[in-house]
Amino acid sequence: MKRPIIGIIGRPDINDRKTPIINVFDVYRKAINEVGGNAILILPPQNVIYENVLPKNVPSLTEEEKEMLIDQIKLCDGFLLPGGFKMYEYDCFVVDYLIEHNYPVLGICMGMQVLAAHEKRKISNQVQHTLKNVGSENHYLEEGNHTHPILLKKQTRLYNLFKKDQINVNSFHNYHVPDALGFTISAVSTDGYIEAIEYPSKDYVLGVQWHPEKMLTYQEEQKAIFKDFINVCKKGVTNE
Repeated sequence: MKRPIIGIIGRPDINDRKTPIINVFDVYRKAINEVGGNAILILPPQNVIYENVLPKNVPSLTEEEKEMLIDQIKLCDGFLLPGGFKMYEYDCFVVDYLIEHNYPVLGICMGMQVLAAHEKRKISNQVQHTLKNVGSENHYLEEGNHTHPILLKKQTRLYNLFKKDQINVNSFHNYHVPDALGFTISAVSTDGYIEAIEYPSKDYVLGVQWHPEKMLTYQEEQKAIFKDFINVCKKGVTNE
């Protein structure tokens, strides 16, 4: 069976030579390819050095630039929204288009945060919708395999994957989403922060605040997230 093509949204960065780049961490590519997908990079269309400009100062997407993004989207069967540090208008445009056209979407860390604001963007042109962490758990810890436990809610897709009330996850975020209008919250941290969301009216829209792609070498069960995502992408969901 032909592998589904999975578009991974590129993130702006600066490499060691101080050269602007659009990249994706290799762990995402490997996770997708390992479970039967074929990963490609989705690039923003604007003639902007994103890392040199605050997101609020980037010019709005033109109609032509939106069409360029849509042309890339139509090459793919599903999408992975990776983590990152800055949300741009192109992130929001892609996410909103994917949800409205019923593409399978898996959002990780900042990718989940962009998903969570989908409904709010219908009534506001605010790009970012996050608050600084002040909870009792340490939500940003680069060392060690696990950072804190999360509580999974029954009768959700995520619970059905793990069949557990609680799992331990890593964590690399200083900000959290305070709400997720239109979504089902499928997991929370022990200090009450949203850790996973699902869009109940679509075939597959799942966001997780942790990084399962970094856990595959020591927690095999995290692979269930990627397998489930790829299995949906293989079904050829109608997008038009």
